[in-house]
Amino acid sequence: MSATHHTAGLEARPRNSFFGGIGTMFAVLGAARNASAAAQAGRRPAAADLRVLGIDPKSFDGVRF
Repeated sequence: MSATHHTAGLEARPRNSFFGGIGTMFAVLGAARNASAAAQAGRRPAAADLRVLGIDPKSFDGVRF
């Protein structure tokens, strides 16, 4: 049985896997880039990107651009 952990919005990845950690890092960086670009353009970031970043998409509804 392998140990796994959960990151908000991401599938469980093996804790001891180097490539699992790298994949998680790229997923978080990509979501941050996408959310930032959307906010700068005056658009609401995608719900999936917000979840990866640990932000509840419903709580983001009150944000004004």
